[in-house]
Amino acid sequence: MKKTFIGIALFSVLIACVHAQQLQPNPPSNKYSETHRFVFYAVLEGCFESGITQEEIDIIIPVRADREDRRSITANLVYTCPLCSPAFDAFRLYSDRRMFISGISKEAAFNTFGGGLSKPQRQSLENGGLEGRKMIQKLISEWIERRIKMHRMEPKAKKQLRRKLAEMRKKGETALEKIKAGEFGPELQKIYMEREGCPVCAGASPMLEGK
Repeated sequence: MKKTFIGIALFSVLIACVHAQQLQPNPPSNKYSETHRFVFYAVLEGCFESGITQEEIDIIIPVRADREDRRSITANLVYTCPLCSPAFDAFRLYSDRRMFISGISKEAAFNTFGGGLSKPQRQSLENGGLEGRKMIQKLISEWIERRIKMHRMEPKAKKQLRRKLAEMRKKGETALEKIKAGEFGPELQKIYMEREGCPVCAGASPMLEGK
């Protein structure tokens, strides 16, 4: 009972902070780790390069029923997961993108680069549930690998990145287990009770550390 109360209180404080805090011009230098930023940029770039549509974003991070100006992290991602947080921010920023001035014509304008998901990929997202989250996992994995290749990392740097991703995955999976155990309150427990894993964690760190 005490844990449930503490979980609800912490959740309430976090929501209050989101509403109350003023946007600052620059964060402290140690606020966001290199791995956090790597995941953020991988997902943001992946959305643009894959040509994710607004409808697909609305499936991945749907608009909250109780707040039309907010999007839901709990629909497919894991609350407090250190890998889901940068992914969610990237999806949310992408959802707010504007029309490109470059390439505009009288006939058409665009706000992404890629040709879009295939019909099977789109169908998997639309089916939702476990199938939809598996599709998110595959996209995250593809985008992480794309960024690793783009950076042309040396084996040592690549191994270090994978180790850090694996560490963050472990924290994310621990967070999910705590939520399912009721440590963050009954509302979140109900949402996550049937979840078997985190799609961002599994997508960002599916490989063995040494590969």
